[in-house]
Amino acid sequence: MRKAFFAVAFSLGAALAGCDIVAEYSGDGRLIDNGPSAATDRYVLDLGPISLKESTSSRFKLKDLPKTDFVIGIELRSSSSKIEHGSLNPVVAIALLEDGKTILSKEGMLSDWTWSIHSPSNYGFVYGRNNSPTHFTPRPGKNYELVFTVKEPDRAAANYTTGLVAKSAGWK
Repeated sequence: MRKAFFAVAFSLGAALAGCDIVAEYSGDGRLIDNGPSAATDRYVLDLGPISLKESTSSRFKLKDLPKTDFVIGIELRSSSSKIEHGSLNPVVAIALLEDGKTILSKEGMLSDWTWSIHSPSNYGFVYGRNNSPTHFTPRPGKNYELVFTVKEPDRAAANYTTGLVAKSAGWK
């Protein structure tokens, strides 16, 4: 009985601590905490929909993110067709500035980035890995600005719903 009480108390405390982290976030988009039991995507910063079918540039302010490794990428969703690696070829650029200094930068054809496609192939996440990774660990008290640019659009993107997100790992 005593062990069960401590397990429940610890779980409740961990859940409440996660709520405080989300409440502290002050920036664009919406920070979601999927809880300490999330195997993947513990924290997800949803910066909203983006268009890959027209040239555009967007800036996002980020502050007070949890101090954990995040990966910035593009979510792809399709209700009518199967997502396949390289099915979109816009040229895009992501830059992240910390207090005005660039700490990460990636530019290129989206087909050359890392594609993670989830079964049944109607959802994918595209991000930078290896030579130009799009991951970072926020530092307390620092101001971040994320710049996302579509340099060469791809009209095939009209078949997809796309969004810009930053995700952190879970317990896995």
